[in-house]
Amino acid sequence: MGNEKDVTVVEETQFHLNSQLQHDQVQQDQVQQDQVQQDQVQHNQVQQDQVQQDQVQKEEPTSMSEATQKQTSSSPHLSLVGSRLTGAQLQQAKIFAKKHGGRIATCFNGSTTHIIVNVDENGRCTRTLKYLQGIASGRWIVDYQWIKHSLENEGQMALPVSMYEVWEGTTFTV
Repeated sequence: MGNEKDVTVVEETQFHLNSQLQHDQVQQDQVQQDQVQQDQVQHNQVQQDQVQQDQVQKEEPTSMSEATQKQTSSSPHLSLVGSRLTGAQLQQAKIFAKKHGGRIATCFNGSTTHIIVNVDENGRCTRTLKYLQGIASGRWIVDYQWIKHSLENEGQMALPVSMYEVWEGTTFTV
């Protein structure tokens, strides 16, 4: 009779252990299914983000000259900031901005697209706060001559900004 009790206890223990193992296996399977679903959702989100990024890239200009033409041809996004311009130069910059659907601001801000600077006889400009903000933000740093020559130009389009871009305090005019 003692052996029968021991066998019954062992059988009950095995039954409970097997039940617990089955329960643990079901939970583990559910966790794996949840992880697979989460991975699928993340994968789908990454694909959607890539499709949206590809669409944005298709809409963006493919070259700097296209970007400049978009910005300077009656674009409301043209926002100029002058750095160390004379009063007469500032007036010309305002005329240029108005002609091309843009604006001129007194301070650099998030919508600034171009920093207009004067260069000396060596093609160098003063490194002002506005100049450094433009460099740090990847904005066009442009010799004032771009404005002057574009206004003198008979066409409605501004001259290519890349011809007047100032690099590291030095302008490269073609």
